[in-house]
Amino acid sequence: MATTIDWKEVTKSNKGVRTNDQQTCGNVMAEDGDNIIVSEGLINRHEFLVPKSKVDYYDGSEVHLNLPYDILSAVCEIKSK
Repeated sequence: MATTIDWKEVTKSNKGVRTNDQQTCGNVMAEDGDNIIVSEGLINRHEFLVPKSKVDYYDGSEVHLNLPYDILSAVCEIKSK
């Protein structure tokens, strides 16, 4: 699927994100170069810096990643200081 994603619209609308094991993992909050920043949770907040290369497709309502949640949290989570 070689569709170009309008990241400005995706971030403006805070679209949801889902991993390839069908777990919701937050919303797209910002674009940072070749990455997107995904934020999950209100109280126990997690933020992920996800390379755009890990995006499988965008269906108009959710961004679908081509990695499972456990890899996302192990590799892409932004650690609090």
